[in-house]
Amino acid sequence: MELTSKTIIVRSQNVMSSPVDDELVMMHLESNQYVGLNPMGRRIWEMIESPVAVQAICQQLITEFDVEMAVCEKEVLAFLSTLRQSWLLALPASRDE
Repeated sequence: MELTSKTIIVRSQNVMSSPVDDELVMMHLESNQYVGLNPMGRRIWEMIESPVAVQAICQQLITEFDVEMAVCEKEVLAFLSTLRQSWLLALPASRDE
């Protein structure tokens, strides 16, 4: 399933994370894969603790960071696709809502 702005996502529960300054270092417990997140990535990770639509993430990010909606949506979808490939993202709904 391709991620869209209407896709509902949530972070995987099999991840340990630790803040390092304004960034976040994470490890997927099953694969032992490490990932480091910059401040915007860390903020997205915080927002996906509970299921949320990608569009809602972008709406929040444009209020907190200097980014336009179109650019934000493109970059957030790319970032979330990377998290999904690393088993750090779950899709609680089987369809776009």
